[in-house]
Order: sequence, then structure tokens, then C-alpha cells
Amino acid sequence: MRLSYRILKNAGCMPSELEKRHHILNLKELLNTIDDDKERLKRLRELNFKIMEFNIMKKRPLYLENSPDYEQRILEKLTGS
Repeated sequence: MRLSYRILKNAGCMPSELEKRHHILNLKELLNTIDDDKERLKRLRELNFKIMEFNIMKKRPLYLENSPDYEQRILEKLTGS
């Protein structure tokens, strides 16, 4: 598995789990910048749906709030900063 993930990573592809996690983190950041209440509600619903999909896929919940250091490291890795 490790070798296959490395090959995918080198090819610029991410497993679907990581893509969903990346999308969740992006939506979470986007929510902090939206001023319009209707748009914020729309994005919040989208975020909740993506989290639900991710939880179903992993068969366990994703609680990034419980580990802020890990959450920050993930954000830094995904954003490249």
C-alpha cells in the first residue's frame, strides 16, 4: 500500500479520502471569509454533507477540532505554506 500511495503522490494524484479531506478543510477556511448569510449557510450545508460522506467512507468520525496541532499540520501540508 505504501508504494502505491507513493506512486500516486508522485503522479500528482490523491486518494479519494485525501481529496475529500482537502475539500473539507478548504470549505472550512472559506466559511471564515464569507460575509453573506445565505452563502454562508449554503457552504455550511455543503461542508456538513462532505463531512458526512467522509465519515461514511472512513467508517469513523473526523474530529479535527480535538487535535488542533494535527489540524494545523494538515492545513500547512495541503496549502503548501
